[in-house]
Amino acid sequence: MEQWLVMLVSYGVGTLAGIWLFRRAVLEHTIVQTIDNLVENDYARSYTNDEGEVELYKWYDLDDVIEEMAREKEKGEVKSEEDDTA
Repeated sequence: MEQWLVMLVSYGVGTLAGIWLFRRAVLEHTIVQTIDNLVENDYARSYTNDEGEVELYKWYDLDDVIEEMAREKEKGEVKSEEDDTA
């Protein structure tokens, strides 16, 4: 009967140690996936900086983003939704 108790306690300690060791990695992965999903579905705006890292625009930079999008649209650099359906 003692063997079962030792195995149960060992299993519980191992489970808690695994949760404690991997909690940060799981949290980071969840945050990265959420942000990537928001950018991919156009709920958040991003840009690539000089080092090649993707950064999110801050809320107070949105006027600059809107002006940039308008300039791109005037130049014909932005595809319209009609182009996507063809």
